[in-house]
Amino acid sequence: MTLLVLDLSKYIIVMLMALYVSTAFMALKRRDDDFRRGIYVWMEIQALGFYVLCMGNVWLHNAKNGNVDVLGLVALLALLEFLVLLFFPILLRAFYRDVHRLLLCQMQMLLAIGFVILARLNPNHAKRQFIIISASLTVFMLVPKLIQKCAFLKNIPIVYGGVGIGGLLLVLIRGRLVNGSKLNYSVMGFIF
Repeated sequence: MTLLVLDLSKYIIVMLMALYVSTAFMALKRRDDDFRRGIYVWMEIQALGFYVLCMGNVWLHNAKNGNVDVLGLVALLALLEFLVLLFFPILLRAFYRDVHRLLLCQMQMLLAIGFVILARLNPNHAKRQFIIISASLTVFMLVPKLIQKCAFLKNIPIVYGGVGIGGLLLVLIRGRLVNGSKLNYSVMGFIF
């Protein structure tokens, strides 16, 4: 029965992604705001459904292979990540009213895909990545509010670009080689 569910879910996942992509193109084509709002809600529901189906697939795959020691971790990650995927768009719209909803839906779907891939590869690494992603999303939600409160921050976009390029150059210069790639650097024990 488990094999049947795993095999069927693969086809359902492909159909869900095709439906999601066609819905996204429909949102681009229509100009009616009420219709678009409905499409955006439908896309958020699709992203959550996709995530639940994929994480169920990951859980069943681990159960089938006898990895019972990680089943609890996968279930906990699935619950916490589902809550992040559910509340992140709601909170971001509360903090930043002018957010582009289609872009937000795409971010939600890409986060869901990333969460599933990480949980499938190694649930222990996925736990660490979840903490990093949660902290990053928190900062991401606070930055627009900070820019709204401090008007002078709107006038210095070149500084943001400089900080970003500086961070990339720092990784290039001080980065640690992992499997042939310079991925991160450490400062006082913290890895960036």
